[in-house]
Amino acid sequence: MQTLVAIELLKPMTKNHAKSYAVRIFAGIREAIGTDKVIIEIEPGTRAGELKAALARRYPQAAELIRVSRLAVSESFVDDEETIGLAGNSCSNTLEMALIPPVSGG
Repeated sequence: MQTLVAIELLKPMTKNHAKSYAVRIFAGIREAIGTDKVIIEIEPGTRAGELKAALARRYPQAAELIRVSRLAVSESFVDDEETIGLAGNSCSNTLEMALIPPVSGG
């Protein structure tokens, strides 16, 4: 699968602080947007919900599924109001993110 590059966040970005990161995409979202990874630029202080909202705008065909998905940062789920990054709102160069849609099973 190809990697897509594009994102717009709610707040204006300054090139001095924004960094590019990969977000792994899974299951139905991956099928809807046609890739298993997107490259995004975020600034320190960006919240998980802002990132999800930007992805939903960028990929309207998967918007509803993106809204109900969980974002994992460095192998831990984060709430939509949590800041992405490390203490002091600075993003690590090795930040790993994944967007996980709800799953069902039995």
